[in-house]
Amino acid sequence: MICGVIDIGSNTIRLSTYEYDGERVRKLFHKKSTAGLAGYIKDDYMEQDGIDRCCQVLEDFKETIELLPIDVIEVFATASLRNIRNSSKAVQEIRDRTGYDIQLLSGAEEAEYGYCGISSMYETGHGMALDIGGGSTEITLFEDGNIKYANSFPIGSLNMYKKNVSKILPSEKEKQMIKAQVKEALGNNVLKKIRNCGSIIAMGGSARAILKLANSEFDLPADNLHLELSQLEQLKVLLKKESKMTKLILQTCPDRIHTLIPGLIILEALVRETKEEALDICPLGVREGYLFKRILGKVTNSKR
Repeated sequence: MICGVIDIGSNTIRLSTYEYDGERVRKLFHKKSTAGLAGYIKDDYMEQDGIDRCCQVLEDFKETIELLPIDVIEVFATASLRNIRNSSKAVQEIRDRTGYDIQLLSGAEEAEYGYCGISSMYETGHGMALDIGGGSTEITLFEDGNIKYANSFPIGSLNMYKKNVSKILPSEKEKQMIKAQVKEALGNNVLKKIRNCGSIIAMGGSARAILKLANSEFDLPADNLHLELSQLEQLKVLLKKESKMTKLILQTCPDRIHTLIPGLIILEALVRETKEEALDICPLGVREGYLFKRILGKVTNSKR
């Protein structure tokens, strides 16, 4: 059985295909488009240009899908279409124009699917899962294989950039503004919840890009998935050396030149609040959790 999953995010739209043989899941193919849908939101409404851009990417993906022997294809959207006032209208127009029936995930569902993704790779005894997207951040606290708390917050790498940054890279003042807005969005009750949370597992494009940046800067193996808080702090120091940081981002993840630093500020601020000293970056996440739980009907615990 070959399954395809399209994830309509605030910064990127991704198509991933997987083969399932009844026991194991194997990733076959991945395609990404940096659509930047959050950049088309004005006064909490998705502009027509944003809807057109989404349809354009989905039509492009459809051409690829038609060349592959895919048995099942499902499409879901997260904060990109969830956190707008014309959500229903946008989803309906995209459906009418592309033929794709879009599942609009709630913040709680997004957090749950993300947790399913990481639990297929990591032991989930006691800890926190973080998913920093373009338009939102999901925080999930878990213990003994069960979700104890899950919530979605309207802070993401792209909307923080759009809201606060006047140029390509944020100034020192703009960095502080982003950090303050992260704390304000979470509030004291959530900040208390995440302190001494246990193991931290981060997922999503921002986390993977930050890991890639750190692996390059600190000469770590390309397959390293572990980061120390001290390394995140060192990356923050590099932010003050704008020319070096720009060069490093362009060398490692150029498509995130404008969103990587806001994502790093969000991640470092959250990890610092936990009082923990390290975190792991999971290459699996919401798409895999959606595949395991919704399409396959169960979480697959085999190695990938």
